[in-house]
Amino acid sequence: MMDDKVARPSGPITFAINTATARPIKEVVIFRNNRIVHTVKPGANELDTTWTDESPPKEPRLWYYMRVQREDN
Repeated sequence: MMDDKVARPSGPITFAINTATARPIKEVVIFRNNRIVHTVKPGANELDTTWTDESPPKEPRLWYYMRVQREDN
């Protein structure tokens, strides 16, 4: 959930991505510590998938966020 703070797991981190918009989605981008780590270009109004960060860095703190961009910008 947005702005969640959770204990860091020792291995891979999996995210559920569920979004829907009134217009087709151009791309969904996941950032880790302000760097792009995953991009999806569904071209549909909805996206329901998962993504796993298989090898997150061993930094003491990580933060992720997702940006959704519609085809009409």
